[in-house]
Amino acid sequence: MGSIIDLTGRRFGKLTVLQMLMVQEQNRRIRISWNCLCECEQEKVIVGASLTRKVQPSQSYGKCQQAQDLTGKQFGKLLVLNKNTETEKKGWNWDCVCECGTRSVVGRYSLLRRNTNSCGSTKRERIIKRNK
Repeated sequence: MGSIIDLTGRRFGKLTVLQMLMVQEQNRRIRISWNCLCECEQEKVIVGASLTRKVQPSQSYGKCQQAQDLTGKQFGKLLVLNKNTETEKKGWNWDCVCECGTRSVVGRYSLLRRNTNSCGSTKRERIIKRNK
């Protein structure tokens, strides 16, 4: 077995290591869990191997992205007005207004992945243009 490297205080992407929580031995391997603080101010328990890999674990946590405020940002023809508080998954849906003036509720994932960039007016414009 190798020696345990103390990661306390080190930063990995959005995560800062606060303390070592648990050391387990499994199949001659040491598995260490760390208590980390994310930039979104939530504490998370992360396995040490996940911290030292090139892809940081904080990139995959939905709560980090949920905490991201999209208000005022433009995604294609959509301008984000505010969080939609009337939907089931609060914080995951946003009230938007299209350049044509139509309001719509769009999911965070659709905005960030650029899956939705208008209320549907772009598609209508393409159909009208094609049929002329």
